[in-house]
Amino acid sequence: MVMVSAAAFGVLGFFDTALFELVGKGLGKEAAFFGVLVAVQGAGSVLGGLTAAAVLPRWGPAAVVATSLALVGVAGVAMAADLVGAPLLAFVVTALFACGVAAPWLVVAMVTTRQRLTPARLQGRAAAAADVAMMVPQTASIADGAALVAVVDYRWLMITAGGVLIGCAFALTTTSTRALAAAAPLDDAPRASR
Repeated sequence: MVMVSAAAFGVLGFFDTALFELVGKGLGKEAAFFGVLVAVQGAGSVLGGLTAAAVLPRWGPAAVVATSLALVGVAGVAMAADLVGAPLLAFVVTALFACGVAAPWLVVAMVTTRQRLTPARLQGRAAAAADVAMMVPQTASIADGAALVAVVDYRWLMITAGGVLIGCAFALTTTSTRALAAAAPLDDAPRASR
């Protein structure tokens, strides 16, 4: 799950740079309108945060991560809806709300799984490794997105990122997740010998 998520985070930064282009060029709004869109995403995050604890045990961690990646992927593609003449603002608002819901689901599923499957003595190291595995690709993709948006239409960056995220979601749903679902929490307590 960490490797697929790291690949996904390798394109998430495209949204960070492409969203500014979307506001100015796609929606024809001033940069301040970005604040309105972030508030919509924040509302989605509140809903995602309130529902994450209920969704995780019902669906399992791999399905929650896959669903989160798929939501953001579909949202990325939807934010390029004006390529086919669709009313962009409605798609953008809906897409950013969905991204907001997906973000806490993704984080809660990944952090809970990492904590549950890592022995107590290794929690710090595992947390640091997981952070690096996701934040380095995301930071690099922000820089890549900033360079690419100068030469590639922002909508194609969003479609590309959306496609990669949907592919990552598909990879999580088609690979064997039985071991993850069946994994018992690890602990450092010595086992009683027979």
